[in-house]
Amino acid sequence: MFCTTIKGERVTLRPGTVADAAALVALLDDAEVRDFLGTQDAISLEAEVEWLRARQTDPNTRGWIIEFRSRPIGVIGLDAINWELSFGTLGAWIGDKALWNQGLMKEAGQLARDFFFMKFNLRKIKGGYIDGNDASKRAQERAGFREVGRFRDEHFRNGQWRDHVAMELWREDWERLRQQG
Repeated sequence: MFCTTIKGERVTLRPGTVADAAALVALLDDAEVRDFLGTQDAISLEAEVEWLRARQTDPNTRGWIIEFRSRPIGVIGLDAINWELSFGTLGAWIGDKALWNQGLMKEAGQLARDFFFMKFNLRKIKGGYIDGNDASKRAQERAGFREVGRFRDEHFRNGQWRDHVAMELWREDWERLRQQG
């Protein structure tokens, strides 16, 4: 399900609609953008519409479209939320390469992280990235996530095997970060 709109200093997190499908497909049309995502295959408009529809009703997902200057640039949200054990897995991407390394994901990640801990009283948020995605590593570390393990040779990218690096952020660590300002 999509969450309510959150306005940050530079990005806005807002609910997605089927009308966002074409813009998201265009962002995902670049193989370099998909390189560190779960799939390397091109995404069809039909598949993206179905993904958006599923997210509108799935009780174990929560998330948003990331908007910058009134246009969609990516997505962020929790998947596989385990309500009984009180955790979910964070996923996020920005598809406009001109906007990479400008701190937009850091801001989106912090907005989402704070919302999830405050609204859903989670114990922890899981995360992760494909080894070599230094921007994702930095964004997660800046949001307070710590590496907790690796799945060796989990992904095949550009002719080589890469590890999946498992990350997590515990509520206690998030509370400490908020107290530090």
